[in-house]
Amino acid sequence: MPTDTTTAFERLVTHDFDQASLEDVKAVALGLWYQDFIPDFTQLPVTNLQSQLRAGYLVDRLLRYNCVSDERKKALFANVTALKIHLKPAASTKPNVEPLAKNWGLDQDLKRLAKELLPYQTRHYQR
Repeated sequence: MPTDTTTAFERLVTHDFDQASLEDVKAVALGLWYQDFIPDFTQLPVTNLQSQLRAGYLVDRLLRYNCVSDERKKALFANVTALKIHLKPAASTKPNVEPLAKNWGLDQDLKRLAKELLPYQTRHYQR
């Protein structure tokens, strides 16, 4: 049964990334890349800074794949940039965390699942 994209997004951003499942990351990636999913950052709990930082990093990271049209990428990056400006995260210094996650102030990243997304990043992928 396919994972609902909004539910997967909420699950990813409200839990540590070391608990992230491939199914949730895949659902959000496919939603952003091919299904016009637009994360609603305003629905995130304002009292949970980590959730907001995770959400920004997640979308920022997934938009760096070349699966989204330039116009859509520009619009989504504008939302991510606005979130980052609003949050003003302090860069993390934790070793073994990818630089993008560090720039979002996170001590965890999703690089362990990145290679699993490769089959979905081609123009031959059938939705």
